[in-house]
Amino acid sequence: SINIPAAPIPNPGPPTGSNVCPDAVPETVSPAPQPTGNRVTSGELSYARLPEPFGPPEWDYRTPFGRDVQSQEATVEENADGVDTWVASVMIARLLAGDGFYGPEQGARVVAECVVGKFYGGAAVPREDRRNAATEVDGRAAWGIESHLTFSLPNIKTTGETMMIVVVDTVPGEAGLFYASIPDT
Repeated sequence: SINIPAAPIPNPGPPTGSNVCPDAVPETVSPAPQPTGNRVTSGELSYARLPEPFGPPEWDYRTPFGRDVQSQEATVEENADGVDTWVASVMIARLLAGDGFYGPEQGARVVAECVVGKFYGGAAVPREDRRNAATEVDGRAAWGIESHLTFSLPNIKTTGETMMIVVVDTVPGEAGLFYASIPDT
């Protein structure tokens, strides 16, 4: 279980540069998704596979630095043609120390900046951190960030969502990343 202290902290402000994090590189290509099982696994980290309306685990190409990325999504909004336009998602990945991650706190902060800087098509996305603190996951050091994001995107009814990031020290030189994005709608 994850226990993140509930003390709110001030908003850390916008990212410091326009290129918040690099594009995914070919070395981050992940294997085919796990077709069966009751857990979604990446490296030493796993979570209980989510039932419908979440789909099966799939590789997510949007996660810079991520290795063995597995993501489950549930449709929140569709356009008139039935094409997904906004989703709730839960994702895990491996983060390697050689890619610049030196601990759970730094990893969580970099991932939070990447999400806000990359996943919203360049739109302004104010971030209000509700939790941002050290924690433990199964006795291992971890850092958790829970934030509320607000945005206005063309053709999207959703205007805000909760972002949860937990980076867990798993094995020497590697961490596990848990990320969830749950729209207010």
